[in-house]
This record gives sequence, structure tokens and C-alpha cells, in this order.
Amino acid sequence: MLKKIILIAAIFCLPSSIWAKPATAVKNIVASSQDLAYIAARVGGRHVTVKSLTSGDEDQHYVEARPSMVMALRNADVFVRIGMELDMWADALMIAAKNDKIMRGGSGEIDASADIEKLQVPSGKIDMSMGDIHAFGNPHYWLDPQNAAVIAKTIAARLSQIDPANAQDYNANAKAFSEEIAAKLKAWQKRLEPYAGYKIVVYHDSWPYFAKRFNLIIAGHIEPKPGIPPSPSHIASLIDMMRREKVKAILCETYFNGKTTGSLSEKTGVNVAAVPVSAGGVKGTETYEKFMDYIVTRLEEAFRK
Repeated sequence: MLKKIILIAAIFCLPSSIWAKPATAVKNIVASSQDLAYIAARVGGRHVTVKSLTSGDEDQHYVEARPSMVMALRNADVFVRIGMELDMWADALMIAAKNDKIMRGGSGEIDASADIEKLQVPSGKIDMSMGDIHAFGNPHYWLDPQNAAVIAKTIAARLSQIDPANAQDYNANAKAFSEEIAAKLKAWQKRLEPYAGYKIVVYHDSWPYFAKRFNLIIAGHIEPKPGIPPSPSHIASLIDMMRREKVKAILCETYFNGKTTGSLSEKTGVNVAAVPVSAGGVKGTETYEKFMDYIVTRLEEAFRK
């Protein structure tokens, strides 16, 4: 935290000439994730340039601030954020960027979660003992492909407000993307249909939207609470549960420790599907469609084995 404060303070002291923004008719869009950057590029088409602040293999819960991020936000006309408290790390960066347009509530801020049907919204009091709980619900909504179409529509609506002259293009692009996703989703559902009702164990609580869309049951979590590392006693009880409940696969984010999932697999005979949670998280998954196809393929393989 101290390093971040020092970094941001240093950026505030940079000479104003560094912040000079070239005159351009193109909308510069910055997104907090590769998924949102890809969808924004599909919607914006030829009218925009798009940059992601993070790479596909980063854990959005623990993003390190970098000076290049502030520069990107300073020159942004639009900032597309995940929202639901997942990318709160971007708030300090936006303050340092001194760009009123993209601040919370600004004309250029787009909360991609705005029109999402949210899952796991807590109803009672939240405290630190509960782990990494988000007050507005589980923020990993983009892992349901149908929500990708919702995100596209949300982005198109705001770009149309900002740039009404090209609204027709934005809406047409969002419609075309949504139709592509609908066709892909139908194929993905058909591939996973034989495994409907299968029980899986996940590492972090990233998968409720995905599990709901594909009729899978999350029977347990390797993290006893979101963001809390597993203890030996928790792993022991998890192994017992997996054997008892006949769990069929372990779904794990690629950036987590493979030793834990490997040990679980060895002791239970349950296969691991190690997958990215964002486009570009592994080679060959640079588009949202390829990214989601990779997840379906790895899970399909784990079930078949």
C-alpha cells in the first residue's frame, strides 16, 4: 500500500506537458479487464481505440498500480469498469489521472455490471471474518456468456449517448456480437449438456454465473472463505466431501497454486480443469469466444477422463 501511495504521489508531481492529449476524433476507451476491452472494441468498431489496464492472467483482486495505467486513464474518453467492487484498485489511479470524464458518475464512466442480474448479493451484515465478500454480489458475471451480450448492450447505450452521430453503428455492432455469442452459447451448452447436474469443486468463488448457465453444481470451495487460503483441516474435510458426493471435476483459476489442486486430484481421482478467468489468460484465448471455448473444452476433458 505504501508503494502505491508513493507511486501516485509521484505521478501527481509530473509536469503538465506529459499530460498533453493529442487532438483526435477517435474515442479512446480504457477497460479494467481484457474481456471488457474486447467487448468494447467489438461494439466501438472503427470509431474507437481500446486498451486494457490488466492482462488476462492477472487476478483482478490483486492488481498492482503502474504509472502506465495512470497515463492511459488520463488520455481516456471512456473507462469501462467491472464494477461491484472488484476493480476498486482503479479508483486511486483515476484520481491521479485527473480526468473528470471517467470518474465515478462521469460522462465517460461505464459500469459494465449495471444491467447484470446479480448473484450472491449479501442480505445481512458484512465483516472481515467472512473473507473477500462483495457487498453488491458476486462480481465474476462475465463468466456467463449470456452476460457478455448484456455488457455489449450496456456499452453501446453509453457510447451512443457520448457520440450520438455514430449511435447506429454502436447498436448494430452490439447486436451482431450478441447474435454471435448466442450461437456460440448454444453450441457450448450442447457440449456440456451430458454433464448437467455434475458436482464440481472450485478454488475461488469465481464460478456461480458459469455454473448456473451450464447446470453444474458447485459442491465446495478450496478456499474456505473467499480470499482465505485453505488450511490442512479444510483440505481433509474437502477430500472426504468429494469422495462422498462423487465430485466430477476441480475447476481452478490458472493463477492459483497448482500443488493444492494436484494433491486433491491425486487423493480423490478427480481431474483438474485449470483455466483462465479472462480473455488472453493463456495463449490462444485472446478473444472472448476463444476464451470461453477454452474453459468449456478443459472442463469437458476433465469430465470425460
